[in-house]
Amino acid sequence: MITTSQQLNKSYGYLWWLNGKESFMVPEVRLVFPGSFNPTAPDDMISGIGKNGQYVSVVLSMNIVLVRVGENPDSVPVPFLFLNDIWSALNDVIR
Repeated sequence: MITTSQQLNKSYGYLWWLNGKESFMVPEVRLVFPGSFNPTAPDDMISGIGKNGQYVSVVLSMNIVLVRVGENPDSVPVPFLFLNDIWSALNDVIR
């Protein structure tokens, strides 16, 4: 689950998103983007990302488990960019 499960989307393990990989794809888009899917989060973060902005993220290097539930923060089915916004705010507090 914490290693890349396919060559097309290197940021995806079995059921988990893997931060810090060389490229990623986003849900419902057939393009490969360079870099980490969440550049504001630690590279060792793994995340279960669900519909409506539901997240479970684990960062072993920081002993953090982040859980987000609630309504969809925007109009896309899987608002993965919202997790980047959350980490931008957390970095102001944690570091």
